[in-house]
Amino acid sequence: MALNFIPMTREDLPDVGRIQEDAYPDYFLEDLSVLAAKRELCPKGCWMCVVDETPVGYMFSHPGHLSSPPGLNTMLKNSHASAGVDCYFIHDVAVMSSHRGLGIARAFVERAIRAAMMDGHITVALVSVQGSRSYWERLGFRPVPGPEETLNYIRRSYGEAACYMVKRFLASG
Repeated sequence: MALNFIPMTREDLPDVGRIQEDAYPDYFLEDLSVLAAKRELCPKGCWMCVVDETPVGYMFSHPGHLSSPPGLNTMLKNSHASAGVDCYFIHDVAVMSSHRGLGIARAFVERAIRAAMMDGHITVALVSVQGSRSYWERLGFRPVPGPEETLNYIRRSYGEAACYMVKRFLASG
């Protein structure tokens, strides 16, 4: 089974909807218009995984502000892609339940990390949901210790069990 990773296009959004419905409970489903706006804001951070011509996974990632992570199902402001950003944010990685365990999520994360490093970011951030914290810890992510205001925002948006996490790198050059 060959895994093919391709840049996401507008035409992929119906497949994104199908994949997210398989991957998440209703609470975590985001409007396709919100996801389309994320793709428009940072197309190089949005990818699909295709197996035998069928999309089975996706990733949305973009530059961001560590102190003000994007909320669930919330439109990004243009400031998330403008000057002053201080991290690269993995907003969503979803894989069809039928294709989990094949390394698709890890391959998406590797793409996001490469994009972050190429843009000069030394921090990649994400919100762990659905009990995935230990998975992200195995990939080198650690919980953000604060500020409490940011952590409370994450819990209000993503649920009480959500964990805001980061992975830091040495600055290059």
